[in-house]
Amino acid sequence: MSGRLPSRLKIGEAEAEWEIKESEERIRQQVPEVGALLDAGGASLDAILSGRSPESSPQLDEAAVKVGSLAEEVRWLESKAGRRTVPPEALLEIGRLYLAQQDWARAAQYLDYYVQLTDADWEIYLALGVANMNMRAGSRSDLRALMAYDHALAIMPADAPRYLKARLYSYRAAAKKRLGRLEEAKSDAEIAKSLAEQSRELIDATYNLAGIEAMLGHRDAALAQIRELAQLGRMDLVLGHLNDYFVSLKDDPEFQELVDTAGV
Repeated sequence: MSGRLPSRLKIGEAEAEWEIKESEERIRQQVPEVGALLDAGGASLDAILSGRSPESSPQLDEAAVKVGSLAEEVRWLESKAGRRTVPPEALLEIGRLYLAQQDWARAAQYLDYYVQLTDADWEIYLALGVANMNMRAGSRSDLRALMAYDHALAIMPADAPRYLKARLYSYRAAAKKRLGRLEEAKSDAEIAKSLAEQSRELIDATYNLAGIEAMLGHRDAALAQIRELAQLGRMDLVLGHLNDYFVSLKDDPEFQELVDTAGV
């Protein structure tokens, strides 16, 4: 025999690589089952974006258990091999469960993770924006929501459902309203209202416009939107923001009459 003997055998590295590949495979095998359970439990992404919160069901309960196991596997794989090795479809299903559970912070975490790893479609960015907005964690999460909405709008196809277009513009208006970008917010809310064909989108756009006009000091325009909200039976949206969005109208007799009529 001639030559140099190896100083060490890399059996440990080979074993680690094998464990990583096994982990990736386990994740990929779990994803379809979790997705099917979420769909069966009414937690499809379409349903969530349509505002239909799924009710508790055996399928959702089982999905939650499996997502717990899946999330643990994802964490292990990331710690051993890095974020880029995680199958992105797993992140979407985990995020989808948290959206259904209205666990906004964890939903945002996994959806943001997902869009970093794949070429996500516009509805995923819309869902990411919704999760960040509903976190209500201040300007930082509001800005992240706005960035997600902007991205969704940029890649939204021309034939996207009209109600989702209306909802996207309305949600973007709400984010800009929170961030104090009122003229931009007003423009988005007006587009949302022009696109609205169903009561939910019409109510949301009208409420946003009412608050934006009041914050801009446009009394007559704000009252016109508030009267429309009253006709739509949703003055409760105004009553929840008497001390912020509508504070400029607190001493206005006509506004007070609308508030009193609503039962305050």
